[in-house]
Amino acid sequence: MRRMSLIGTLMVLAVIACDDGQPDVEAPESAETCDGLVDIGDQLVRAYALVLDQTDVGDLTAGAVDENLDELAEIGRELDARAVRLECDFAELNAAIVERTSDLDATSPPVEMLLSVVRNGVVGEAPPVPVTTVAP
Repeated sequence: MRRMSLIGTLMVLAVIACDDGQPDVEAPESAETCDGLVDIGDQLVRAYALVLDQTDVGDLTAGAVDENLDELAEIGRELDARAVRLECDFAELNAAIVERTSDLDATSPPVEMLLSVVRNGVVGEAPPVPVTTVAP
């Protein structure tokens, strides 16, 4: 069974949303430890929840997309890449983010969908390492 990273799943859910603003999320490169990435993952989940809470269900079904969500998606990719460089265990990282965001309440159907994905323990895995060849 193919596993998908928590951040990747969040990106899929949020990429169909629309938002006029975006909350701040620290750059993953600023994290020196895996615990630092948990803090950033928490910020990212909360940012997605805020965006989705401000999104009309009709916009979701119509596929309305806002360019600010691209920035959140990029932060998610950077978080995954930083986790690889720090040699974080993706399952532990995801579990800690789920625990950290356990106080979030589903305030709208889109947020309920997001939290359902987060709380169902989506287990991530390291992104694939590109294969390179060196000519003899």
